[in-house]
Amino acid sequence: MVHRMSSGWQPTGRYPGELYREALEARDRVSDVINELPQPVGAQLLTGVNQLDDEFQRFTQDDNGQTMGQSFGLSGDDVAGRAWWWKRKPVNLPW
Repeated sequence: MVHRMSSGWQPTGRYPGELYREALEARDRVSDVINELPQPVGAQLLTGVNQLDDEFQRFTQDDNGQTMGQSFGLSGDDVAGRAWWWKRKPVNLPW
């Protein structure tokens, strides 16, 4: 998803909201896995994830989760309880 985002959502310029939500949920699971892995494997995975997170931040804006809440029918409390990536919206909303 980060690659598609960085390319301006090529080839179509669109990206379904359902797939975007699935990507955020996958990122949640990656955090869980990193915490469960033995070292140094967890640290190596974290290095790669941090690089993707940096790219994600370049192509998103913090909006305190308003867009994700509205797009996915989540309450303010639900979004507030989620990780930082749920509180950012793509600069160019693709759905």
